[in-house]
Amino acid sequence: MSNKRLVACTSTGCIEYAPERYRKYDIDFIRVHILFEGKEYIEGLDFDAEGFYKKLETLEDPKNNLPRTAMPTIEELHAFFKSVIDRGYDEVLIIAISSALGGTYNLIRLVSKEYEDKLKINVIDSKITCFGEGLLAIKAAELFEKGVPTETVLKEIEINVGNRLIGFNINGYTFISRLLEGDFVNYQKTLPADFKQRVVVNTRDLINTIER
Repeated sequence: MSNKRLVACTSTGCIEYAPERYRKYDIDFIRVHILFEGKEYIEGLDFDAEGFYKKLETLEDPKNNLPRTAMPTIEELHAFFKSVIDRGYDEVLIIAISSALGGTYNLIRLVSKEYEDKLKINVIDSKITCFGEGLLAIKAAELFEKGVPTETVLKEIEINVGNRLIGFNINGYTFISRLLEGDFVNYQKTLPADFKQRVVVNTRDLINTIER
């Protein structure tokens, strides 16, 4: 009997905005929350990139009204793992947003322990976010599709952590990024008080242009 495996990624990995060819892997999502203009949204469900850009066009005082992310709820994580089991999966590999950027990774690990008797679970701290996080999930899904054993997949996407930098290999390319550690930078101090120009970019169009 074959082992049915699933790759999941926190929604910060931007896979939903990746080129169409990557969507065939059916990578699942654990969705973070977004706090913006006094409201709380679930990324990718009731708050997508296009809606965000439209709000930015009319946003007053951007410096003091930038969106913030929040962890998924415990109830949402229980629902995720129950759904994975109900869909007949035997194993799930989760690529999570860097633990340095909040408690999402540790919360996923904590909740996952309640399902270890029903499901083989690997939760990976990507130590990065955005496209690098998504690339790890895509690589894992590609290897799963080829029937590569999970232990080998984990080694293939292994993140080599140095004192201040991390690196990982995907498809023959080595990606290096500064390690996120400690508190996240206070970005508001780096932003100017007044904005004379505002640039709004469609994420999917930008990614497709870079791909070409």
